[in-house]
Amino acid sequence: MVASNILGRPREAHYEAVPRVIFCDPQAAAVGDADGAYTATVPLAGVPRTSTYTRAYDTRPGFLTLVSDGERLIGGYALGPEAGEWLQQVTAAVRARIPLSVLIDVIQPFPTFSEAIFQGLRDLEAQLDGRRS
Repeated sequence: MVASNILGRPREAHYEAVPRVIFCDPQAAAVGDADGAYTATVPLAGVPRTSTYTRAYDTRPGFLTLVSDGERLIGGYALGPEAGEWLQQVTAAVRARIPLSVLIDVIQPFPTFSEAIFQGLRDLEAQLDGRRS
């Protein structure tokens, strides 16, 4: 930011999407708000395809929580192996203010941890559908 501004290319800082990662075992990661109108938590052991990565994730603790204002993701946090990496998609979604309706249609590129994001988005969608009924 500073270098761009010095070089005459004005940029503005956006602090709502600054990721935070604690490099422990398992990793803890967060981005954006930790609380909102809607949340969805997906236990890592409940995502069947993570066992294709390694079967240890069926027995080790881990989860992903997505936070929404009802229109878009405003935050998320995770605990699990390489949580900082699989929170990248959430970080981009928070920063770009991508609508939930777009995120739910994203094809997940690798069917392991990204499936937790997909499941969380489906859970948020179900909550919102219940609100609209």
